[in-house]
Amino acid sequence: MNNIHANYMPVRHTQISLQYGAKYVRDTIDSTDYKGYTDLIGTEIRRDLTQSWDIGTFGSVMRSVNSGVRSYGLGASVGYKLVENMWVSAGYNVRGMNDRDFAAASYRARGFYITLRIKVDQDTFGLNK
Repeated sequence: MNNIHANYMPVRHTQISLQYGAKYVRDTIDSTDYKGYTDLIGTEIRRDLTQSWDIGTFGSVMRSVNSGVRSYGLGASVGYKLVENMWVSAGYNVRGMNDRDFAAASYRARGFYITLRIKVDQDTFGLNK
């Protein structure tokens, strides 16, 4: 299981995020061998409306290569900066997908969701002084 995220800011108030996740599974159930490759490709675009508010839209596709099965995700969200380095957002996935291995990588189930993100690094605790 591997995930990679890449962010790009074409202009100061717009950010484009790309994600690629992949897993290869090999298992034996009742003496039958199963194997397969599944990957997830996604993108998100966020735009600052003010210093505290932003909006975004996202889409993704998860595909199981061996079986030919595909699942799609599509949604939008609005975010608000509570304080420096703390951001809350609410969104809705019009189309959603569930996969326990990719679930930790993003919010992909269909329906409403709320997230809270906090940036903590060496600057948070004054360790660079």
